[in-house]
Amino acid sequence: MWYVGLDWADTHHDVEVPYLAGKRVGIRRFAHSHAGLHELQAFLLGIAASPDQLACIVETTHGLLISFLLEAGIPVYPVNPKTANQLRKAAGAKTDRIDAHLLAKLGRLDLGELRRLAPDSETVQELKTLTRDQDALIQTQTRLVNQVTACLKEYYPAALQLFAKVQQRSTLVFLQTYPTPQAAQAASLEEITATLRAGKHTNPTKAACKIVEELHRPHLVATELVVRAKSRLLLSLVKQLLVVIQEIAGYDKAIKPLFCPIRTTSCGGRCLGRASTWPHVCWLNGARIAAAMLTPEVARLWLGRLLSLLQVAITPKRTNASRA
Repeated sequence: MWYVGLDWADTHHDVEVPYLAGKRVGIRRFAHSHAGLHELQAFLLGIAASPDQLACIVETTHGLLISFLLEAGIPVYPVNPKTANQLRKAAGAKTDRIDAHLLAKLGRLDLGELRRLAPDSETVQELKTLTRDQDALIQTQTRLVNQVTACLKEYYPAALQLFAKVQQRSTLVFLQTYPTPQAAQAASLEEITATLRAGKHTNPTKAACKIVEELHRPHLVATELVVRAKSRLLLSLVKQLLVVIQEIAGYDKAIKPLFCPIRTTSCGGRCLGRASTWPHVCWLNGARIAAAMLTPEVARLWLGRLLSLLQVAITPKRTNASRA
């Protein structure tokens, strides 16, 4: 068996095949390009009599490099980055070549503890990619929500008392329509009701009454200059947040059909009609099947999505009368 330490990067990949019978087989750097990856393939296949005699140890499970190696039939053994970090600390230094050396050493000593990465089906590949990209969008949403919250605290803190969640559509439409405390206070009950209805609030009439009442209570007031400057920032952030939320919903629509074959098997199609009301029922069955049939990575992604659905399902509504 030939143990290949492969330290990947955006522009190049460092490879080491360690000592064998007192001789180091090779240390090379390959460009992350079409030609570079084919040179890597030729280098590895020139060492071993067959691909099955190779074991590539690397700190990632996805990307063009991994796809190329799997398509070439070269065995890949992913390593948890935390494990690799512990090796770096013990080594006391970090360079690309040192990392490649440590990975090769880890493969030689502990290959039995590593799990060989199996090629995914097209459906699973698409599922992994879409879910990973959606998670990045969700992180962007969280960052924007935090920015909106910080912005409102500086000049419009009353707005944070009006709604339970900043990221709900009715909140964002309200902030777009009334980006300053003065604009909100000048609006009539009918205008606020219409704004909430446009934002698809579940009970716009009742919520509008509470909002009007809250707006006309005494609140901290920023200077005109701060209000003018911060309201400009707020409108920019809200515009971005609306787009991101829409894209996240679009990803949900693209992801759900990929689960359908397993979901239908798990529940026999009996609960598909209730999926919009109790989505966690189908997803719970799907998670059970995914854990048994799919890769651990997909099972973890599915479990995370299930937990999010369950959290939404069991989270009690806020009872604060001032929040809509």
